[in-house]
Amino acid sequence: MVDSSMTVSKCLSDSPMPTEADFKKPVLIVSKCLVDSPMPTQADFKKQVVSVCKSLLVFLMVIMMAWVSARGDILLTEKQLFMELLLMNILLLALVIGLLVVTASCESDILLKAGRIMEIITTVLPYVAVMATMFILTLVPAIMAWFIVVGLGMSIVPLLRYTLSLIVILFVYIHRRIKKLKDILFKAMARPHKEEEEEEEEEEEEEEELSMETEKATLTLLDEDEDEALEMEILENTFSPQAKDGKGIIGKAQILTRKKDFLHFILSYPMKPEPDEDFFNPVFLRRRFSDMNQLRREIKALLLDDIYEEHGHELGEKMIFLIREVERMLDRYDFHVVGYLPQEADVITARSGKSLTHRIEVGLTSQARGKFEAPDEMLQLAIDSAIRQVSKCFQDGIFRKIGISGSGREEVTKALKDISMIQAKCSIVLCFSVSRHHSDEEVRQNIAKQIARFRQIDDILIFKEQLLQFLPDDFLLLVNCLDGPIDTLYNLKIPDHGFVVLTTQSQKVYEIMDVDLEIRMDDHLLPWNLFCWNVGASLVLSSAIQQMAIRLVKECHGHLLAIILLARALKDVTDIGVWELALHQLTSQSSEVMVNVLKLVWDQKDIITKHCIKFCAQNSGFRDLPISNWVSNSLVGKREEGEAIFEDLIDSFLLENNVGVNEVRMRKETKNVLQKYFIPYLPSLYLKQGGLGLVETPKIEEWNNAREIYLMDNKLSKLPENPKCRILTKLWLHKNYDLMEIPRLFFEDMPLLHSLDLSYTSIKSLPPSISMLVLLHTFRLKGCELLMELPPQIGELGMLEEFDLEGTELMYLPKEIGQLISLKCFRVSFCGCANRYEELKQMDSIIPTKVLSKLSELNELSIDVNPDADQWDVDVWDANVKEILNELSSLQKLKILRLYLPSVESLQQLKWNNKQVMYPDLSQFGFTVGHHPWRIIFRLPREVGELFKKWEKSKKCLNYINGEGKPSGITEALQHASVFFLDRHYTAKTLSEFGNENMVQLKFCLLVECNEFQTIIDGDSEYRWGKPVFERLQYLGIHYMKNLRSIWKGQIDKGCLSNLRYLALHTCPNLITIFTPNLLGNLVKLEELIVEDCFKVRSLVSQELSDFKSSGNVLQNLKKMSLLDLPELVTISGGLSIGPVLESLIVYNCPKLKSLHAMEVSGDNLKIKGEKEWWDAIKWRNKTFPAYKEFEIDEDSMGPLAKDIYSH
Repeated sequence: MVDSSMTVSKCLSDSPMPTEADFKKPVLIVSKCLVDSPMPTQADFKKQVVSVCKSLLVFLMVIMMAWVSARGDILLTEKQLFMELLLMNILLLALVIGLLVVTASCESDILLKAGRIMEIITTVLPYVAVMATMFILTLVPAIMAWFIVVGLGMSIVPLLRYTLSLIVILFVYIHRRIKKLKDILFKAMARPHKEEEEEEEEEEEEEEELSMETEKATLTLLDEDEDEALEMEILENTFSPQAKDGKGIIGKAQILTRKKDFLHFILSYPMKPEPDEDFFNPVFLRRRFSDMNQLRREIKALLLDDIYEEHGHELGEKMIFLIREVERMLDRYDFHVVGYLPQEADVITARSGKSLTHRIEVGLTSQARGKFEAPDEMLQLAIDSAIRQVSKCFQDGIFRKIGISGSGREEVTKALKDISMIQAKCSIVLCFSVSRHHSDEEVRQNIAKQIARFRQIDDILIFKEQLLQFLPDDFLLLVNCLDGPIDTLYNLKIPDHGFVVLTTQSQKVYEIMDVDLEIRMDDHLLPWNLFCWNVGASLVLSSAIQQMAIRLVKECHGHLLAIILLARALKDVTDIGVWELALHQLTSQSSEVMVNVLKLVWDQKDIITKHCIKFCAQNSGFRDLPISNWVSNSLVGKREEGEAIFEDLIDSFLLENNVGVNEVRMRKETKNVLQKYFIPYLPSLYLKQGGLGLVETPKIEEWNNAREIYLMDNKLSKLPENPKCRILTKLWLHKNYDLMEIPRLFFEDMPLLHSLDLSYTSIKSLPPSISMLVLLHTFRLKGCELLMELPPQIGELGMLEEFDLEGTELMYLPKEIGQLISLKCFRVSFCGCANRYEELKQMDSIIPTKVLSKLSELNELSIDVNPDADQWDVDVWDANVKEILNELSSLQKLKILRLYLPSVESLQQLKWNNKQVMYPDLSQFGFTVGHHPWRIIFRLPREVGELFKKWEKSKKCLNYINGEGKPSGITEALQHASVFFLDRHYTAKTLSEFGNENMVQLKFCLLVECNEFQTIIDGDSEYRWGKPVFERLQYLGIHYMKNLRSIWKGQIDKGCLSNLRYLALHTCPNLITIFTPNLLGNLVKLEELIVEDCFKVRSLVSQELSDFKSSGNVLQNLKKMSLLDLPELVTISGGLSIGPVLESLIVYNCPKLKSLHAMEVSGDNLKIKGEKEWWDAIKWRNKTFPAYKEFEIDEDSMGPLAKDIYSH
């Protein structure tokens, strides 16, 4: 026992005694966790409270569910259970409300201290809730089971085994949960120490790497060179609201204070603020900055004593909270402020892509000055501006403590005394000077003497201690600080019911006194500095320009935005006359400065730039450059042009590009003036007066300002001699049939023209000035029938891509056509007497040799001839065609080819390989083969001719004229054609003679004056392919077939003509059979039928016997039927039911058609048009009459009738 006591004593004596530090260590750990670690703000704390409340709710609801299960089943009645539930809900609600009330009422200091505790509770509570829930849900059923087993006297062995297993499982689960909770809690408690250790390690490494110069620059932040160090830290982007470093917080506060002062200074000038609403709240800013200034002094004192790390975090959190509040308000004005900062600072930040806020911070701390020393006139303007700003403060009565720093401050304070408004507001004015050598007592004595003199009191000792209480409510205290920062004025505690103006040479006003606003005299030199920064080097070259600049700045009356716009308009201008003109315009126009300045800027811009300005003024800010919008709205032709205009508008300060957020904006005041005074009077870029029947052209001013001119379909006979259309890109003058001449210099000043249309005019030649259109892309002269030659200057149009000379009467092409190497589409028509033209006799051919082969980019080529009956020489043109075909073999990009070939031999010169013409990419062709002494389409109705041209332009077309037999070239070409026009064939008796197998691709077929034809299709002819005949045919027109007797002869297979939609029969005097019943069964898609001038037709459907058995209506898609000049027509279908959806029936000159049956015309929406006499005599074999419209016969009746017949 003694040995044991000695052993214990020895251990106790040998072990070191615990010190006071050992006892404090646990407390310090907890304190570090709760206090020294980064504290959440009030908003963060409230979020934690809400999170805790949610966790409590979940936890208590789970307990209530388990408790209800146990209590409701075993102990309580329903009434008792309901009352206890109600009580628990009330207690739960009271707990939540209590937490929220405490959160709302707590001061920020308490919240900051409690924030860490709430964070730990939020982390731990979910795990506690899960463990408690598991415990209740497992043990309660077990307890209930024990009560039941014991009550019934059953064996408890199985239940005992179950309970023991459950306890073991529950013990293991809770043990793991507690271990997990312990780890989480340990990490949460230890995290501040870990973060602190990491920060200390990083700081040590940084301190080792920093050079002595950097240390010195950082330390001077709190010394005499504070501004320069501050600027250095801004450039390094070290200031952020989240910074915990004391120097960084002070720097950020100084920046915001400077930003607030500069913004107030900007808003004191005569211009409009940028935000839609005035967010500048001086009362709010005054209070917040007063708190910030006090905190800044306290933090700085801690930094000087080197105890900020131990005691300054709470102050830092408060300062950060204020900084965030103030930033949210001041950031709204960033765009407004940045334009008035030194350009040097903007260049520095632009290189590194810094944000707008960072650019402002650099600009506010930059020491940049104007390029030239401010003249005396500008110094006086600065004094006047400062007086105006101070007077505004007196008038508003919000900023009552004002500091004025810099040269000229004495003149400002002297002038304040003489301002009547200030004299009326202030009943007493006290003036005194202080320096760092003055004690508080001396300052008080000085003030006391002046108050005693004002109060007429001899003994000043009676209010020595509380002298400021004797100041009236409307006092003005003028304080002149003779040297650096002092604490005397802070200790005075000057009341807020008067005005204080502090003047000092130093710009450390806030170090001297707790002022509401600092006014720097250097800032009021900004109008002059802005002008110098923006006008460029022109001020260096001439003293006369410098004097002119002074006058211009004066005339702007301090309007900073107008000064920048004016300086940019005169940038690098050395002509003194331009400066004098600007001064004259500024002084002799409107009394509004912005109107005069913007007029000067507006007059410098061309019409396209003005319309781009209009677009930007009428739209809000752009998240991207507006160039794409300009292009899509046809304001500029190419993106390069838009980029040049955008750079010009940026240089003019009409637009500003905020690179940091990729935003382009126009200042609101600029936009308002432009929209009110200039944009409404901007002429349109588009002169659209087509189809108005104009006899005279618009005024020359409208021509000069237009980008696109549309004067087509008028009655113009003269054009301006030499319009200055510098921006014109499109000129449409087509369908002015009275226009016979183009002035010689008409195209002289149209350098940007790229589309010109002179089609269907009566011009006879083109002027030499056509060579000036070097950017022309599209040139149309279609239908100019009097144009017989092209000038050699046509070769200057090197950019031309489309040249349309279709329908002209050209005699020949000049060799200069070969210079149009960009040509992609070339259409030309020649006169039939071209081979007899005197000049042509001296040339090799109508188209000079090797001209076409030079046009390697051609995609479309069309060469047509308008032969004259008396003078046309087929052999000459045939020789030209052979040369043309030889040259065309080199044009491998051709996709569309249309040629007039006088003989079948010329067609055979084309090579057909694998069912393709010799050009592999050829998608359309149009070949007119055969000799013809007049125009191709001459007897056809106009509407049929127009329909044929539409098909001809979009398909593969073969026209065979005045032919005999069935040449192999024709049958081979037919295999590829989808449109076939057979005109005046002299020997063929059926269309099938050209081979049914060769016309499988046909969709359009027009047959005219083939007098030997007796039937169109011979179903019994040899046909090797085994496919239905004319299965794809959609249009079949038959005109002037003197011997035609039927449409179809022989066997009719299923599918023949199954896609036919339009069938027209005109002037077939011997036609007897149109439809047989079997043929009707194939015409399932026929929609329109015209039968005209067929004297022997008695019925549309023949009555011959056939195997056809109709189970219903035929021609089920027939919608329109026209029966004209059919003197023998007795019945339409002989009682056969046709046309169930027939909508229109036109009957003219069918005297024997005296009855109609509903089976023949059974459409529900049927409308009948015919002569009145015929309709009155008709016998309608049905109870219901269809709608009828009278057709009156007169001289002009065939015109409207033709429209009705051919309208689709």
